[in-house]
This record gives sequence, structure tokens and C-alpha cells, in this order.
Amino acid sequence: MMAQSNSIPLDLILKLVRGYVELLERRPILVKSVTSGLIGAVGNFVAQNTGKGKNEQVKERSIFAFALFGFGVSGPLVHFFLNWLAKHGPSNPILKVILDRFGFAPIYLLLILYLLPRLEIF
Repeated sequence: MMAQSNSIPLDLILKLVRGYVELLERRPILVKSVTSGLIGAVGNFVAQNTGKGKNEQVKERSIFAFALFGFGVSGPLVHFFLNWLAKHGPSNPILKVILDRFGFAPIYLLLILYLLPRLEIF
């Protein structure tokens, strides 16, 4: 007799992935925005709680700022840039990476550095 595992069944994982892909096909900008916002918020929360002292509090404004940035800026902006790059960019994948890393990435980084502190005000 085989021992029963408490892990999530593979069928459930595949069903969730298929559902996510289906939503991506139907509402790509919304799904990418929500995903980006959730990843930003969870990532910020984890970063705040890693190596934190006992008396340090979680900064909810920072979590909210990352969620808002992901939802309102990162998700849509990356979606539109990558679609533009696929349609109008160079066909050579190396040139696409160079354009992304040396063209888009610095502008995106400036947006992060400029907007995140301002979003923490809310």
C-alpha cells in the first residue's frame, strides 16, 4: 500500500494553469496587471519580513505602493512594450534583448524609482 501524500494533486495544478492561460487570452492586460500587482505586494511583504527584528512593523503603505505600481504601471506597460517589440521590433532575438535591456529597462527603472515613493503617500 502506498502512503497518501498531502501535496496538491497535479490535476488541480494543471486546471489552475489552464484557467490562468484562458484568462490571459481573454483579458490579457487585466490579468497581467492583477498578476503584477499581486507579485509586487507579496514580494514587498516577504522582503519586509526577511531578517526583520521583533519590534519592526510591516509598512502597509509600501505593500500598497508596490501593488498599485504593479497593477497600474508595470502590468500594462510591460504588456504594451512586449507586444510592440514583437510586432515592430527587430526579428533577431539578440537585438530584441539589447533593445529591452538598454532601451526599455532604464526607463522602467526610472519610473520605479520616481513613482514608488510617491505611491507610498496614499
